[in-house]
Amino acid sequence: MENKKNRKIGKAKTVLISQQSTDLVAISEIIAKASYKTGVPRIRFTGSVIFSDKTQKHIQNNILPLTDTIIQTLGLPEPCYEISAVNPDIASQLDTAVNVSGFSADLSVFMAMLSAALHIPVTANTLFTGHISSADGDIGPVASVEAKMSTAAEDNTISKFIYPQSNLIEQCFDRDTLCIIPVTTISELIEAVFEKEDVIISSLKNGFFLIDSNTEQLGDCIKSSSHYLTADNRNHFWRIIRRNLMTSKTSEAKEMLSCFAMFYIKQKCYPEYFGDKLFSIICGTPPVVRRQREFFPLLDIGLCIKLAGFAKKSDYDDVFKLFDAVKAKTHRDLISQDTSLQSSNNQSRQQSFNIFDKVIAEIDELAIAQNFGCKIDSARASFILDSVIVENHQEFLETITAFYIHLRCYQATDRIESIDQKQSQSQAIELAQNTFSNDGGIETALQRAKDGTAGGMRKIFDEMTDFYKQDRRRKYIIAVFRQSVDNLSWSEKVEFMRCAMERLANYLPLELKNEPAERFARDYEAIALGYVNSMEKFNQLIKRF
Repeated sequence: MENKKNRKIGKAKTVLISQQSTDLVAISEIIAKASYKTGVPRIRFTGSVIFSDKTQKHIQNNILPLTDTIIQTLGLPEPCYEISAVNPDIASQLDTAVNVSGFSADLSVFMAMLSAALHIPVTANTLFTGHISSADGDIGPVASVEAKMSTAAEDNTISKFIYPQSNLIEQCFDRDTLCIIPVTTISELIEAVFEKEDVIISSLKNGFFLIDSNTEQLGDCIKSSSHYLTADNRNHFWRIIRRNLMTSKTSEAKEMLSCFAMFYIKQKCYPEYFGDKLFSIICGTPPVVRRQREFFPLLDIGLCIKLAGFAKKSDYDDVFKLFDAVKAKTHRDLISQDTSLQSSNNQSRQQSFNIFDKVIAEIDELAIAQNFGCKIDSARASFILDSVIVENHQEFLETITAFYIHLRCYQATDRIESIDQKQSQSQAIELAQNTFSNDGGIETALQRAKDGTAGGMRKIFDEMTDFYKQDRRRKYIIAVFRQSVDNLSWSEKVEFMRCAMERLANYLPLELKNEPAERFARDYEAIALGYVNSMEKFNQLIKRF
């Protein structure tokens, strides 16, 4: 999503060309203010920029009905508008006010009006030109498009240029950062300008989040526009919440959750499975993100209390789960509750979710750290080196063997009575070879140990420790999956893997997401390894910052 400072309500930029000289091209901004006063005209034109009578009539008779129809499909009242334009630099060059006399500013006027009515921002780096040529919302060509595009390319504050597809562009521009978007209808225009996250927030604040708009009698452009603003908003909401939390956009997720809660409070209704869905997202959020100070609470406890007041008896278990989630209880605390949130028809699915939640609790970073991660790191930290350089091959083998035995002994819960030195050396060599397999193998490590480059033995042990820990993590996660899945019936295995694929969707590679759950009921290691590999990539990404 664009920076909030670069997003404005009721404002859309356009390009004006002087009637006196086509060389005088300048960027202006259409401003629309929406109000619900009675006894005032539906549209008033104000400011120093003059809209010609022909242009005013066109806006009144063509653009206003379009915005009204879209707003009506959302069940909202039609506002009155005050429309003005910023007087650009071109006016001072001519020592006169600008006269908007054509239809090339139609797209800017339309988007500014719709933005003002729905309170959805338009990015300030977008420049519009185009004529709305029909009552159904078709977009027709305008004059001097190449000159307008050239102006956009020369302005570093503009990164997106939207124009009619019917205008053929022959001139090329060197500026790679200018995104050129041709459109044929207002529905394409709306989708290109309004980000889905902003649409969801608007739908929650304005009350059309759950609306099923009736567009049977409307034209295709308006149907498509209404569809984009209303279709599948609930699923879009949860996808955006998950995406924001995965990318550490916690404040954006909190804003959406607050809007969601306030919407249902106004509806005097408790949202079905709210606590369970929020908990699922927390489970799927990487621990490194959850541990950030600003992560919890995700939702104000006061809003939770108000929501709980509208819960039915069947919602009570979910309410408890919601409170646990926003109070920052750990996975282990949350999944220990054996709740039944679904109806009797969904009990088997809920049971699969509960089993999977227990698996997640055992394989998240906190559990791995407690089981062996911290012990391995402590073993590395406590191994003393008097030098980062070795004299020869024999000293190198002795050193890595001692280190390997130290790793094993340090993490053992029981005392190791005897050590097979020869076997341990073979295992140490294998660990070193695997660690540096993508970088020349053990010979590279030996050379670094001899000349002390890239940190010498200290860095070699760090990398061996990381590889050893990753290997333990893989084996541990696969073992946890095996223990959870092996004793299930075939149908239970399929349902378990279906839940696993749903919960781990953000971690799995694309080629696994589209496979049927039945495949992984037998080959569950593929899902487990997909999760491991994605978490390793995520951890590597975090280390860069």
